[in-house]
Amino acid sequence: MCFPLSKPISRLPCTALLVLVVFGGSVFACSGPYAREHSAANHTIVNWWGALAILIFVGIVALYFVRNRVGIPAILLALVIGFLHPVWHYGGGGGDCGEGFVALAKYVTIALVGVFLLQAALWRFRRPRLVASRT
Repeated sequence: MCFPLSKPISRLPCTALLVLVVFGGSVFACSGPYAREHSAANHTIVNWWGALAILIFVGIVALYFVRNRVGIPAILLALVIGFLHPVWHYGGGGGDCGEGFVALAKYVTIALVGVFLLQAALWRFRRPRLVASRT
């Protein structure tokens, strides 16, 4: 399937852009005099998100014991999600000074909050079990 362009593209701007890309100096996203400080700041942010994620995981485990050991799938899901947290895998700045790790740390921590809220909701809104009683 081919979509026609609404306006023809001039060859002159395309050629000029190609020449700039080929002969221009390369610029990396994480370069310059303040790149090391920026990478260190992002490492600190990832560590704070990691500490918060560990606290949330402890809360998930505590809820498991409060629920009389019901909800092991929530703990297993939290373990899998927690293993993906960048605090365990952050080794340096990379090409973007760790910006990707900061974003991923936030999203993984939010996913752990979702597992915690799901487990809390299932505990709070569970149906009471009927217990046979003698009359």
